Formats: sequence, structure tokens, C-alpha cells
Amino acid sequence: MGTLIESDGDVHEIYHKDESNGKFHVEVVQDVEKYLNANKTEINAESSNWKGDFHKVASIPEVVIAQWWKELGSNPLSKENKNWFIAKINSSEFKSFRTKSGRV
Repeated sequence: MGTLIESDGDVHEIYHKDESNGKFHVEVVQDVEKYLNANKTEINAESSNWKGDFHKVASIPEVVIAQWWKELGSNPLSKENKNWFIAKINSSEFKSFRTKSGRV
């Protein structure tokens, strides 16, 4: 069992200490259910029209962005990582984060 050390809205940092070796780690958790429900509502209500300049295509929880940052070793939302990011949000694995159908 850990100790809550910080809570910022729906993101929580929990401190864990391994008593056997004295090491510790911080676990960051977030309930993503509200994102998934909101995304599902939004994609069901959206127009399939891609006309115009700007379209919201995804809503991604902070913990997922943090995991991608760790996986990539840099900001997944940076211009340099645009193709990587587009591949992620176009993949079926992350379909539940989409707010607009079609491919980016």
C-alpha cells in the first residue's frame, strides 16, 4: 500500500517504499474512464466532414501522454514526433482516444 503524495484533479501520485531494500518509486495513476466516455459521445455526435482548417481528432489522458514520453524519450506532441504521434492515434490500439473518425 502506498502513500498519496500529490493529487491534481484526477491525476494522483502515490509513493511506494520497498521495506526489504529501502528503494522507493512514485506511481502516477489516473482514472481514464471519463475520457473514454466523453470521446465515445463526441465521436458518435461528430460530423464525418473534414472540410475546414482545424479538427479535434483525439482527447488523450495525461498519464498516456506521460507514458508515451517515457517510451519515446522526448515530447510525443512535438513537431519532430508528428509522424510517430499520428501513427499512434491512427492505430486501432488507441481508437478509444479518438474524437473524430477517419485517418489523420
